[in-house]
Amino acid sequence: MDQNAEMPNQQEMPSKAEMEKRQKEVQAFYEEQIPFLKVQKEYESLIADLEELELKRLMISSKLAQMVAPDPSSNTGMDQPMQPRKLRKED
Repeated sequence: MDQNAEMPNQQEMPSKAEMEKRQKEVQAFYEEQIPFLKVQKEYESLIADLEELELKRLMISSKLAQMVAPDPSSNTGMDQPMQPRKLRKED
């Protein structure tokens, strides 16, 4: 029985010359893309550096806010319940 008759969707194996041609095309494509990928890598690195700097800035701001905030254990009078006001009697 013919092998192609069993699997009609299967393509024939390319010849050695066709394989070499295809490999050269793929290699040329990759070599063409390298400059663009280097630029993209530099871009992504710069973005990551900026995000890291922003995170550090936010952490410093948060620590500064904690240092300036009043101590929660200190008694500022805010934790005592308010006394209800007495109404005046009208004369």
